[in-house]
Amino acid sequence: DVERSRGLGDVYKRQASSGVDFAMIRVGCRGYANSGTFIDDKYFVQNITNAKKAGVKVGAYFYSQAISVADAKKEANHVLNLISKYEFDLPIAYDIEYAEKNGSFVGRLYNAHLSKSEQTKIALTFCDMIEEAGFQPMVYASKSFLEDKMNYSTLKEEGIDIWLAHYVSNTGYKGDYSMWQYTSKGKVAGIPGKVDCNFMYVDPNERNFTVSDVDSHSYTGKEIKPRKPKMTIKMEITVESTGRFINLSNFMFFVFTRQKRIFVLFLSLIHISEPTRP
Repeated sequence: DVERSRGLGDVYKRQASSGVDFAMIRVGCRGYANSGTFIDDKYFVQNITNAKKAGVKVGAYFYSQAISVADAKKEANHVLNLISKYEFDLPIAYDIEYAEKNGSFVGRLYNAHLSKSEQTKIALTFCDMIEEAGFQPMVYASKSFLEDKMNYSTLKEEGIDIWLAHYVSNTGYKGDYSMWQYTSKGKVAGIPGKVDCNFMYVDPNERNFTVSDVDSHSYTGKEIKPRKPKMTIKMEITVESTGRFINLSNFMFFVFTRQKRIFVLFLSLIHISEPTRP
């Protein structure tokens, strides 16, 4: 993922050519002091513009310090003001974690001592507002935070994707996740120093996106099956007579008529011929 300190210029071209398929770009953050000041990432516009030009798939994230539902609403509105004019290939993530200073947790979120239900409600509030605005939401948190500070089963029930942070070779996280941040010590061509690196598990039939090196990489996360899209289909054909249907034996369907209308409930595929005239 890409933070404020990195103005990457044309580095994305080298990233794309070296096998980097996607980038999660930081929009900004909220300070961990009691005032909770919003801090916009000064390189956000530059990073998303250059990534798109290089053909790198992009998502974004915001570092939260919300301690109430009202805080979460303010953070969501702030993020939406910054991202509304851009199109994203990947989710908008809500980064929830305690601030650290000199090896100890500090800050307004840590000091709030929120319950699991309170923390989860804050996350859902942000995600709901992001989704209502037409973007795909996601929650980023560490394995321990998800297990000890949130009701991750509730997030799953609400259909919220998880971006798991766990810096190990094989994570023992029991919940589902669609993205895994497996190290903070990665190397990416053109970027000095260490960077956070991630895998994303996707259905290539649902997204125009692949992670080419998952099979060969030494880090192998718990791959999950992407949720299949839910679809409700209603078919109604008005005819003057009952009509004729062809039954394809490999497919299942149910047909009934009512008031000269043919209703079709099918599980796979049907072929309907032109109705015969009396």
